[in-house]
Amino acid sequence: MSTIVQLGNYTFRRLAEEHGFTLTPDELAELEGLRTDEASFAAGTPKCHIFDIPRRIVSGTPEVQDRVLQILRGKTVHGEIQLAVRTA
Repeated sequence: MSTIVQLGNYTFRRLAEEHGFTLTPDELAELEGLRTDEASFAAGTPKCHIFDIPRRIVSGTPEVQDRVLQILRGKTVHGEIQLAVRTA
C-alpha cells in the first residue's frame, strides 16, 4: 500500500491567476460553489478541493469532475493541473 501526500488549499481564482487563464464571473462563482476548504471530504460528496502539491483538483463525484472539466475545457492553461475523483 502506498501513501499519497497532498498539501495546500487553492481557490479557483488563484489557480487561474497562476496558470494564466481567465474565468468569467459566472464560471468563477460556480467553481467556487463546488470547492471546499476541507481536504478530507468523503467520496460521494458533491464538492472538490484544490491541492497545491501536487497541483491537483480532487472531486468527490464524477459529476463534479465533469463540470470542472466542462468549464476548464477550451481554456489555455499554462502548466499542469491533475484531476482525480475520490473513490474511498
